[in-house]
Amino acid sequence: MHGSCKPLITGKKEVKRLALQILSITLARSQHMKNHTVQLIAGMLTGLALPPLALWLIFTFRSELLALQSFDDEVIKVINVQLITLGILLNAGAFFLFLRLNKEAMGRGVLIVTVLYLLAIFIYRFLL
Repeated sequence: MHGSCKPLITGKKEVKRLALQILSITLARSQHMKNHTVQLIAGMLTGLALPPLALWLIFTFRSELLALQSFDDEVIKVINVQLITLGILLNAGAFFLFLRLNKEAMGRGVLIVTVLYLLAIFIYRFLL
């Protein structure tokens, strides 16, 4: 061994300094994960709110679509699926907006809710 090699930790001050660095890295990572979770939940709430908002706007400006709800079940299912799908298009816009703003966690939340909406539409259309 060479005589110029020194150990990494030489005393109590070095141990304290290293412990503080590890603690600060851990806290920063914890804060990042907390922020990530908050953004994910915000994205999910956005994804949940946009399709009903779109349906409300559609029914407000096209009130004759509400009157169609009293017709045959199969015809209504087809129309409702189309209307709900139009509502989900707002989620696609929100998803790409969040990606553009570098809010990937929010975009992921919108995407998760959109997949759940699509699953619900599939169940409504084909299994009910």
